[in-house]
Amino acid sequence: MPLTTNTHEINQKVSNIVNRIDGKVGIYAHHSKGLLTYGLNENESFPLASLDKIPIALKVLSQVKNKQLTLDQYIDILPSDLRPGTGILSKRLSLPGVALSLANLIRLLLEMSDNTASDILLRLAGGPDAVTQFLSEIGAIRTRIGRSCLQSFAKDAGIANLPYDAICTPELYERIQAFGALGTLDESKKDFSDLHENDLDTTTPLGFTKCLLHIYDATLLGSELSRFMLDSMAQCQTGRARMMALLPPNTKVAHKTGTLSRATNDAGLITLPEKDAYLFLSVLIKDSSAPLAEKESIIAEVAQLLFKYATQN
Repeated sequence: MPLTTNTHEINQKVSNIVNRIDGKVGIYAHHSKGLLTYGLNENESFPLASLDKIPIALKVLSQVKNKQLTLDQYIDILPSDLRPGTGILSKRLSLPGVALSLANLIRLLLEMSDNTASDILLRLAGGPDAVTQFLSEIGAIRTRIGRSCLQSFAKDAGIANLPYDAICTPELYERIQAFGALGTLDESKKDFSDLHENDLDTTTPLGFTKCLLHIYDATLLGSELSRFMLDSMAQCQTGRARMMALLPPNTKVAHKTGTLSRATNDAGLITLPEKDAYLFLSVLIKDSSAPLAEKESIIAEVAQLLFKYATQN
């Protein structure tokens, strides 16, 4: 029997989970065959954090679909492209003379949450405004990309008014790194509360689940590119204590995480036992001072509960 939004039984069980921490939890779940729809604070804005890498990838892959870009084209990576924070490019490829295919950059974006790959791909996508407009066109309501990684890191270090595609000079990089040496560039310690207050880099659980639906729907990207993106998300190296932690062994999860000091997110597609059935799920937490492990446990338990309902006959 289909489970519909705001049924008393599931609301009570979700409340028992999410009320263990302060802050606010937003959830939106959708069964690909219409057997489950559930929302909690689904229309409220939450910080994206690194969830913004999924819309960036979607926009770039739509350009591949439209033959504006190709997956096998090589992109030069200059020292000025390197970004602090998550990923491996800035740690391993700091010398000139490096080029990677667009396909490899997207894989690094989705598998390793690489910030250097993110800003390169954001530039290829046309910048934050172009990605935000694209999201509006595909119905990902109230999902907005406001800043590049460089802009965010620079602002956190007290450097304002950089354009999204600013050249990262050695001096700027060193200044950001020096500020980050105090711990503020660790994603788990970032605040970025002003991004939420100004409606920058935010989404809603409903809006972000719309993004996920477009990855699965071959209408936007075509079956080959959709599969490429899902396969990349299935190799996500972050957040193993979140959505996938309490699901049955060998359950395939294609997802992306996002983490700031008071925000902890996970969103993706869970493959269900029924043939060709998926659970699209976004779980976002904001304004919570709870330890990261507790917030990750909330996400894991919500995913476990909704998986159970999605697989009921």
